[in-house]
Amino acid sequence: MFEERLETIVRGYENPDFREHKEYYDYLRGYNLQIQKELQNFLIKNHDRILNEEPKGFIGIVGSDSRLEKGEKSPIELLIIKTNQELFPRLCYEINKRSRIFSGTEIKNIKDNMLFYKNEKDKLHPSRMIDVGFIYGDYQVFTKSKENLIEDIKRYNKKIRKTLKERDRYFRKILIEGKNKFKDKEIIHYDTAKGIAYYDEEKNVLSFKAGPLRYIQNKLIRYLSKKLVKEDIGFLLNLPSNTNDRIYFLSCSKDFNLSQQETEEIIDSYKYFLKEYHRSQRNLHDYNQNETSFNINEVKNRLRGIKRILEGKGLDSTH
Repeated sequence: MFEERLETIVRGYENPDFREHKEYYDYLRGYNLQIQKELQNFLIKNHDRILNEEPKGFIGIVGSDSRLEKGEKSPIELLIIKTNQELFPRLCYEINKRSRIFSGTEIKNIKDNMLFYKNEKDKLHPSRMIDVGFIYGDYQVFTKSKENLIEDIKRYNKKIRKTLKERDRYFRKILIEGKNKFKDKEIIHYDTAKGIAYYDEEKNVLSFKAGPLRYIQNKLIRYLSKKLVKEDIGFLLNLPSNTNDRIYFLSCSKDFNLSQQETEEIIDSYKYFLKEYHRSQRNLHDYNQNETSFNINEVKNRLRGIKRILEGKGLDSTH
């Protein structure tokens, strides 16, 4: 059974404390690829070929799944793009009845705008289609969706720039202060004076995901959204989803603004804070503790380094 094999992989997940952050990041690749293998087998097995002789659509993974950065118990995020409403009826049924495993599955038509989450125009998220990784279906539809994304980015370029710039300020503020306001309530994600990170996903308390991780991710998407206006489909199809690989890939571009030393520092701090974020997740899930201690001096130095390197021009020398 899919659930049992998946549970075996999750049970085998190693405590982040057992590995140094660079080794842990590499370990996550293997852990996530094992999950993707089981997911692909599940989709192949449950595809109803009687109703669908050939799947004229695709099923992809987004977010931390596509980046190979998922932690211990995060649900799998899927994106399904169809060419008509009748595609994947059995698969959608099997996915929907496994709400514990799959969360927030998004279904789009190939004719829909690729920028908006669930076609809601106040939820502009180019990162989802930039990051989406192919798992099962018709690869030509996958390619077409990426081509459509480039056209949508060109069409909504001004709106994208404004939205991502605002998010940049928002995540930078959390990076510096470790907190933000949500529905007029102050949420503390981490406290560098006390050396404590807080995590409770149900209350939107997100440890280091809210500050350094999202700040770096948004900087990359800002840079890519601008770059994709001038790039072709080949660039987008070859763009790695994994953050480490993506930064190295982009560092070869002429307009990439960071020095080799700055590039290495950003990558290293990203890996460090991802491990710290997963430590917070594990403490809540396994021990019901929403507080996780951290090394105050190291965290402060890394936060200052991210701010110093990425503020202002950020990644783009032509910004």
